[in-house]
Amino acid sequence: TQAHVLHYGESIEVLVYSDDENDHSIHMHAGEYQVVEVGPYGGPVASNRTTVKYQRSGPAPMRCDEIAIRSHSYTKLRFRVNHGAIIFFHCHMIHNFKGLAVTFIAAPDLLQKHMKVPDEVTRMCKLQNIKTSGNAAGNAGFDLTGLPQPLLVNRDAAIGFAERVELFWDIGRLNISRDGYNTWDSICVNNAVPIPPVHVTQGDVLVLNVRNSLDVPTAVHAHGIYHNYTDYYDGAEMVTECGIPPGENFTYVIDTTTQAGDLWIHGHVHSQLTDGFRTPFIIHEKVKPTTYDKDEVLYFEDWNERTFEDMVAIDAKLKLADIPPLYRTMLINGVNANTSKSLHFEPRKRYRLRIMSLSTSSWIKFRMPGHTMHVISKDGVEAVPMEVDGLDLGPGQRVSIIVTAHDTTEFNYMYNVTLYANFIPLYPGLMPRYYSG
Repeated sequence: TQAHVLHYGESIEVLVYSDDENDHSIHMHAGEYQVVEVGPYGGPVASNRTTVKYQRSGPAPMRCDEIAIRSHSYTKLRFRVNHGAIIFFHCHMIHNFKGLAVTFIAAPDLLQKHMKVPDEVTRMCKLQNIKTSGNAAGNAGFDLTGLPQPLLVNRDAAIGFAERVELFWDIGRLNISRDGYNTWDSICVNNAVPIPPVHVTQGDVLVLNVRNSLDVPTAVHAHGIYHNYTDYYDGAEMVTECGIPPGENFTYVIDTTTQAGDLWIHGHVHSQLTDGFRTPFIIHEKVKPTTYDKDEVLYFEDWNERTFEDMVAIDAKLKLADIPPLYRTMLINGVNANTSKSLHFEPRKRYRLRIMSLSTSSWIKFRMPGHTMHVISKDGVEAVPMEVDGLDLGPGQRVSIIVTAHDTTEFNYMYNVTLYANFIPLYPGLMPRYYSG
């Protein structure tokens, strides 16, 4: 697919329609967009939905990097081209594998001026006999090799004095049962699962040294990082980089000077995310956006009964025979949802809960009966605090909430989580699935 070239200063509007029975979760690499309009679009359920437009005189449209597009609906997104970037814009569900994606080349003249691709990036391409000149926009004169050094003085100075957080990841597979029912070869880091969450402080530089011990290429995407002319570290295989061949090493350098909040890291080669290559990436603010006493991460994953490739093979048979579908289970903080640890609240304390959907195709509903939740950020972007009675998150979405504990420890309280997907047939006890913690 030919990419779209965007010019510096342009305001871009993207209309995303879902004229089918599927929900979609749309992610934008290397930036964020505003949601300026949502509404119905054809289909039997459209008449039950209301169009919402955000007026200039009202609250500013929400900014985020991931938005849920429901079946038979549309959403209008808007962003401004304020720097050079290679922007991969795609559905974060399995529809991405089927081509629901587009690439934007933003301000290519600024990319030419400010980006220098490290030799190690081009070496990964040459090892796989992939050309390093030309681009998806069809402009053969735009060669990403040999560009001048970046003229980003402030960024270079920030990195020079920043704290380096260095990690070593050996990516492989481990035969294990993560849901307590099914044993298969999950993707692991350093021969262990779950992959430990990554925590840094805003301004740190994350140095991620990766060894690929898989038998296929891999790539690592820091989901939510904007990149400042370092798109070659974005991890989108065959869009911003060529991936890491089997048996090779590669180092990602991620600057957090301009960002903070709830992000995550995952594999960005075909089904590796689905097979377990995912973990939270938390950039702690130097100054808290609001007061709270404790910070907790609560992340949810849908988990298949088998590897993605096996699931695809079974799905193909479903079209030819009367075979029951395979239903997903849930992991909470990397383990079987039924055995995950409880949250311990102290009376009258304020807690920040980072609620994160690291799901691949399923949706998450989250409730805390008896407690009031105030949203303070979405996808790592601060928001005007909003009181809600629950969350409904599509794959890849993250929300930080503030919850105040009750005055007494006399009673235990439950949080409720529902795992569901509109394209999987309903079946009592299997879909949707209900969990409590």
